[in-house]
Amino acid sequence: QLSTFLDNGGRLFIAGQDIGWEAFDGGAQYSTQAKMDFYNNYLHANYVGDGSTNANVAFNLNANDVIFGGTTSTTLKNFYGGTYFFPDDVTAMGIGAVTAYYSAGTTKPGGVRSWNNINKTVYFPPGMEMVTSVAVKDQIVKLSYDWFNDLISVEEYDAAMAKLGQAYPNPANGKVFMPVTNADA
Repeated sequence: QLSTFLDNGGRLFIAGQDIGWEAFDGGAQYSTQAKMDFYNNYLHANYVGDGSTNANVAFNLNANDVIFGGTTSTTLKNFYGGTYFFPDDVTAMGIGAVTAYYSAGTTKPGGVRSWNNINKTVYFPPGMEMVTSVAVKDQIVKLSYDWFNDLISVEEYDAAMAKLGQAYPNPANGKVFMPVTNADA
């Protein structure tokens, strides 16, 4: 049903612990090829494994993401108690863009968004109930809503940046050069 919804231009915000685990590691009771295909082809995420058991891990929104980049960092809490703290470890696939990272740095993605000219998805492996800051939760939901309703346009931003020219070197190491031959465009 979600595939059909997205194929017809839908927008999907999905967040929750063990979505990837159920699709890939849940065994015959939970895992199916259809769930794995949806996870990879619609959420544009790759399931790496069941996450850490450490509560109060840092949750940093990707500063380079044009949608979530201005959002303050926070921590994740063990909302369920006991040993049930396993937000999935993921990577972005294909057109997926990393929206957040676990812990310090940019080595452990903690969220993926995608847009393919038909649908838009935002996927956060930790559930919003695990995000300690109410203000950050509210901002994540608001930014997702605004993006889904074209109040924030990544496409316009990307198109404007493309007109300026290709930045080099890519990947960069310390300095980036960007020609501005079309700066008046």
